[in-house]
Amino acid sequence: MYDAREKAMRTILKSLFGCVGIFFLAYCILNTAKHHRLSQQRAVFEIQRLTIHEPFRLIKEGRSSTAISDLTLLDKLADDADCVRNLASVTFSGVSFRDIDSAKLEELRNLVSIGFYDCKYVDKVISKCMGPQVHSISLDTTRLSPESLELLRKAKSIEVTLDGKNILTAWENARGASHDGIE
Repeated sequence: MYDAREKAMRTILKSLFGCVGIFFLAYCILNTAKHHRLSQQRAVFEIQRLTIHEPFRLIKEGRSSTAISDLTLLDKLADDADCVRNLASVTFSGVSFRDIDSAKLEELRNLVSIGFYDCKYVDKVISKCMGPQVHSISLDTTRLSPESLELLRKAKSIEVTLDGKNILTAWENARGASHDGIE
């Protein structure tokens, strides 16, 4: 049938095609991984553009309010004189203040309204939010310690809302209920 020479040639060709197939498969996998990594980098860049760079640009150009979901934006705003001058209202959304430099909040001296929505460790920064220029603080789905709530209750010049209710009204209602024997 086949002589030894043809048999050897077929074996060599099969091995060669097998190697080419393996290299081609490896190339496809690596190329797919590269494109996946690039698309992830683009997605991260787009998220940063939307949550940091775009709000920063708008505040720098004169807008007076923004939402902050990444504390990198707070750092950028506090380090820019135009932004410090323009920013009057900020809402933190889904932010953890565990590792924040709370002095950055004090640098935003023109803030009159501060909101916290679903934030963690707000106790670390709440006292820094009570400057003389601040007129309102709102806390929605954000937990505070009894000490921080008491601090806010004593701030007569600041309208404080907790989950949509004025904190003084809620406090007085709670006190009235406990005075009436209802715990």
